[in-house]
Amino acid sequence: MRKNILYLAFLAAAFTACDPIEDRDSLSGKLSASDLELTCTPVVVNGKNGNDVVVENNSTILSRWISDRSKIEKAHGTVTFQYIGNREVQFFGLNGDGTDLENNIVEKNVPVRIDTISNIPSDFFDRLSIKKNSDGSIDQTSLPYYFGMASGTAITNSITIEQVVEEGTNLKGNVLKVKCASPVLCDWNWGGMTGEKNHDQLFVTTEGEHVLSLKVTKADGSTETFDLGSYKVEKLTYIPEVFINLFGGVTASSNKTWEWYKDGPCWANGPYLSSTDPNAGWWQNKFADMEGREVGTMTFEFDGFKMSKTVTGGGDDAVLGTTNGTVKIDLSKTLTKDGSSDLWSVGRMYTNGVNVLYGINVNDGNAPYYEYDILKVSKKVLIVAGTKAGTGAYGESWFFKFQVVEAPEAGE
Repeated sequence: MRKNILYLAFLAAAFTACDPIEDRDSLSGKLSASDLELTCTPVVVNGKNGNDVVVENNSTILSRWISDRSKIEKAHGTVTFQYIGNREVQFFGLNGDGTDLENNIVEKNVPVRIDTISNIPSDFFDRLSIKKNSDGSIDQTSLPYYFGMASGTAITNSITIEQVVEEGTNLKGNVLKVKCASPVLCDWNWGGMTGEKNHDQLFVTTEGEHVLSLKVTKADGSTETFDLGSYKVEKLTYIPEVFINLFGGVTASSNKTWEWYKDGPCWANGPYLSSTDPNAGWWQNKFADMEGREVGTMTFEFDGFKMSKTVTGGGDDAVLGTTNGTVKIDLSKTLTKDGSSDLWSVGRMYTNGVNVLYGINVNDGNAPYYEYDILKVSKKVLIVAGTKAGTGAYGESWFFKFQVVEAPEAGE
């Protein structure tokens, strides 16, 4: 089955694409795995094998290279690995002779040794809390400043925890400031409230004792979980207004349902880091316009950070029914307007398994958005923006504006 899938992928890429997979002088004969002339060489950084590997195929055969983080379809290039340790580069080649293409695929795994993560994924930078100098280089005084710890290495002596107390009363509040200086990925959990940054701030929404735990993922992919004890909350000193407005509260039963805004433009594209409302967008659409695209409701539940979208109507491509997923809010991810210190966004919303109503980029093949900047969330209005990665100031964002679904009055 795997070869059938690869055959179709090779066939589509090699014979129907606008550009060929690779440039070869000729494709002839039928090679076996033992005939292949392949080299895979890790790029050495500070005397250690980094996670970038230069791959070369000097055989007359089409090439596909796969690592645990990347894939390329050319004879010579570079693949990147996610974790350290003994790894394998997967090679799949397509012979150029005959008509039985499925049986002309040849496979070979090439072993490599990865000692350090020299090419850190962009999302890891944020999670690890790595800082950069003004020239773009990594600030090696920040801890951690790399990702590279392997299994069997102790980390507990690098963890610090501070519970915020109320000024004047010294009552223990509902906020913990947590830090892990080790070069590992962190997943914190305090009383069901989670965080995933090495330097993070956690808050709970009830008084009493709450257990803190930390799960770390090391650079070889191994994990370890630590019980960091119980912390008592004597007073609720911090409840973000964003959570109250989005979820309708911060109790186990809190939930809130939203629909398209109906008193003006509700969907538009416009300038990134400038506009904050569809009514200032370039191509403005009102609710009546959305009835031909996708309409329905979205419900956010605080317990478990659940999100569901129920589509009740729309155009021919609308998929009616309910989709369930989860949502994560990061209030540290604020952005300022271009050339100003004024806030453009108050946080960022990440969705998993579901997106907002008509949450797609219609100018990018209808690619769904799963990450949104929160521009406004009041008791009755929610505005978020979806932006393609890499967009600069005044480039295109898509703005989505919703209103709360009001509960009917008694007797209605």
